[in-house]
Amino acid sequence: MVGKSLNTRQKILHLGEQLLKGKGLNAFSYSDISSALGVKNAAIHYHFHGKQDLLLAIIEENITRFDEIIKKTGDKQVDVWDKLQAFLDIYISNIENNHQICLFGSLASDFLTIGAAEQVNLKSFAEKILEWLGGALAEGKALGKFKFEGDPRTRAVTVCATLAGGLQLARITGKQDFYELVEQVKADLNAK
Repeated sequence: MVGKSLNTRQKILHLGEQLLKGKGLNAFSYSDISSALGVKNAAIHYHFHGKQDLLLAIIEENITRFDEIIKKTGDKQVDVWDKLQAFLDIYISNIENNHQICLFGSLASDFLTIGAAEQVNLKSFAEKILEWLGGALAEGKALGKFKFEGDPRTRAVTVCATLAGGLQLARITGKQDFYELVEQVKADLNAK
């Protein structure tokens, strides 16, 4: 019974994230999840009492996945270009998954309406990403593999904003524009 319960929880969490990134926080309900999974709304409320609980779990799941990327790329032997590509792949997976936008892009316009705990976790997650990406950029610059003006954190903010905005624009203009944007981000950093 516990295994089935965890499986159902994971399915709810996964679908909730897909709906959040695909439609936006206020454009889906528990009814959308329950009908897609063939369960009653009560099953969803059993795992996530309210939508804010689901949102908090989605944010925490994204943090966990990013922590795995940090762990995989934390070795100094990992080339800085591979670190950057691991980061870019997060955004590429969104565009490949039915033109979804990233977590930050999907929550930015609703940020002031989500709960305090969700705001704190989202801010903390953003800082974690900027710190990691800024560190990777600084490392690449010190090794002569990346070039950019200004400090690494500001460049990390620029890269993140470019990718998040690119996902949103690609919904209108198409995937190819996003792929070209990703290549431009790499070209802009290339020290050669």
